[in-house]
Amino acid sequence: MKTFTNFGFGGSLKYATKRALKLYFGNKYSTVNSHINRVKPFLNFCQLNDIKYAEQITQELIEDYAEFLEDKLSNGEMKVSYAHNLLSSVNELMRAIRHNNQIWVSPFKYLGPRSNIRTVAPNMCISDAKLASREVSALGEHEIAILIWLAMLLGLRLREAILIDVKDAYKQAVKFGYVDIRKGTKGGRGKRVERLVSANKLVIKALGVACNIQAERCSFIPENQMLITFYRKVHRVALPILKKYDIKDFNDLRAAFACKEFKKLTGFDAPVISQQYVEQTPEIKDGIKTISHEMGHGKERHYVLNSYCGSNTVYKQTSKAEIKMKQFLGKRLTGKASTIAKHRSRALIIAKKIDERFNKHIHQYQVKHLLWFLREGCSKYSEGTVKNYLLTIKKLVKLLNKSKDWLPILLKK
Repeated sequence: MKTFTNFGFGGSLKYATKRALKLYFGNKYSTVNSHINRVKPFLNFCQLNDIKYAEQITQELIEDYAEFLEDKLSNGEMKVSYAHNLLSSVNELMRAIRHNNQIWVSPFKYLGPRSNIRTVAPNMCISDAKLASREVSALGEHEIAILIWLAMLLGLRLREAILIDVKDAYKQAVKFGYVDIRKGTKGGRGKRVERLVSANKLVIKALGVACNIQAERCSFIPENQMLITFYRKVHRVALPILKKYDIKDFNDLRAAFACKEFKKLTGFDAPVISQQYVEQTPEIKDGIKTISHEMGHGKERHYVLNSYCGSNTVYKQTSKAEIKMKQFLGKRLTGKASTIAKHRSRALIIAKKIDERFNKHIHQYQVKHLLWFLREGCSKYSEGTVKNYLLTIKKLVKLLNKSKDWLPILLKK
């Protein structure tokens, strides 16, 4: 009989989970605690499937769990960001307990993109941020006042702005022309992932003022005070004043930074500001990746920038046929969220191509239009892709109540 030891971590799966995460992340208490809380639903899922040891966890089990989360997402039982967090924590657990990446699933593949798309432009006026900062400073809260400036000029999260060592940042800005953000980054990646933010004269001036305020400390946390206590004080003092100047919160300051960088690096206003579609040239794509890197999302997760700058695709010109198709589909498609998204995407391509060739929308379709698409419209696609389009066409024919008459003809193509 095979003996399981949870890859040497011993005890129950729950005990091994805690021990593995603590050893993997070291003394990063908040990171460890977050992952422990997020893997609890997975441990319950393992228990339901009679999994008692880490050695019994397979790729198939993780994929089943991803589909389980996908179903909950489809039913509106959880938000996409929370589902992403749950699945990402399971990936981290597998890496920590197995010491390899052999078992891993893509949250994006099963749950779609996690970021929300910003539709309201942030307040881009530096003078408003300046007035808000002065009003906070007038209350004697000089540390909080300078945090507003750092969030606006460097695109920092509040935690990053609080923990930054401005003396080191000032030296980097003067000597190299950039600031390397390491402390307070999300996921505890500070020491491993380089994040360089360009520094102009205004940034250098602000960092110089910040050096005088921070004095001999290596962060803005007051002596004999915990980070969470100061964090709450910043919200209590700064948010009411920021809102007076049409700045919702510190995240809006970060969004303003992202939109300014978008303009500087691409030559175009951010989509949320211009409300217009911009063709995605290689130069613009490179600029977006650079901004994403400066914001701390990495060049591979540049889609997260949509929550700061808006999405370019929202303003892409849509044909009447595509609009009709969207309205026709509505919420009539059933199944898993990822499957529905694929059918919807393929249906819009079908609508666009038939419209370009015949100038017809979904309510004007005849069987000959769909036959043309399968024969001519899919001529450059692989056999597997054509089969996927046929599945989508079957869905459309069913929704049109033409299955009995059209399907025999379409299947003979």
